[in-house]
Amino acid sequence: MKRLWVYIVFSVVLLAAILWGVNRVTGVFNGATAIFRSQTAISAVTLKDIAPTMQLRTLTLQKELLVSQYRQNPWYQGDDEIHVVYPGRIDLGFDLHRCGDDWLQVVGDTTFVHLPPVEILNAKSNYTGIADVKIEVGTWTGDDMNRLHDRANAMMLRSCEADDCYRRAEKLGAETLIELLTSFGYRNITVDVDHRDRYGSYTFGGDDRAFQYWTEGTSRYLKFRDGSRLVYDGLGEYELLAFADLFRSYLDSTPAVATVATLTGQKSVQPRTQVVVRRGHQLQFAFVDAPWTTANAKAALTPYHQTIRQHIANRSDQVSVELLDRNRRPLYRLK
Repeated sequence: MKRLWVYIVFSVVLLAAILWGVNRVTGVFNGATAIFRSQTAISAVTLKDIAPTMQLRTLTLQKELLVSQYRQNPWYQGDDEIHVVYPGRIDLGFDLHRCGDDWLQVVGDTTFVHLPPVEILNAKSNYTGIADVKIEVGTWTGDDMNRLHDRANAMMLRSCEADDCYRRAEKLGAETLIELLTSFGYRNITVDVDHRDRYGSYTFGGDDRAFQYWTEGTSRYLKFRDGSRLVYDGLGEYELLAFADLFRSYLDSTPAVATVATLTGQKSVQPRTQVVVRRGHQLQFAFVDAPWTTANAKAALTPYHQTIRQHIANRSDQVSVELLDRNRRPLYRLK
């Protein structure tokens, strides 16, 4: 009976909100590329199929994502490449089925509201729509297109986290409920929102155009603007983006340009290389020819090991961070 009362109250409040026409719109974020602008629309409180779902949507993130792949082609002078645009959408809000029986309490002249963690309401569907192929050079299979679609979904999720959309949705949900309940005569309203277990993987906030996806035979890697490479195997697209962020922070902290004088007086470029391999629950992260020695390797590798464990790896993963020589032979391992 108590649960039924919860549904009835929320139905009345939310239906009134729709008639009231609450409609807020925030500014635009920087998109995944400079070509396509991304927009985060903070929607009106939306009642979506209230009988079966009871979902309160407080924020909608919409983007157009440019996804590209390059492939070395030894048989022709030029390399293969494909560039695809995907429309993306993520709806954030609250699943009201997860509200407890004591979600709304009135004590004296004070009203207490308790909401479950904010979540992606369209998590069971793709975040991105139908592909619009802009450039296609070479032959690309259905498996290749599926991989690009998975990458677009990962980029969309990462954009949600990088723009701090979870916390924005929490704040908007609390503000909206206070405004709505106030209009119904409630006073001194306090909204408590349960925090999520995780608000996202490691995000450096960099530009996704800072690197390109390449394949060379069976090798797959990200190639950065300075020629540095992140070689990977066994990673999912979302996990790979987190390691790309971590690699970018490494390049910024240890510049890839070496101060070696040349005849022209210019600096010579010394690209860096990292290797990330996942085999089940084994996650191996390696620096190749980094500017460290075995004497200071532990101090240098420990922060990366902690970052991977806290922000990227699963709880069940066994993580190792290694220092390798230029021939990729182990010099030091931290696990």
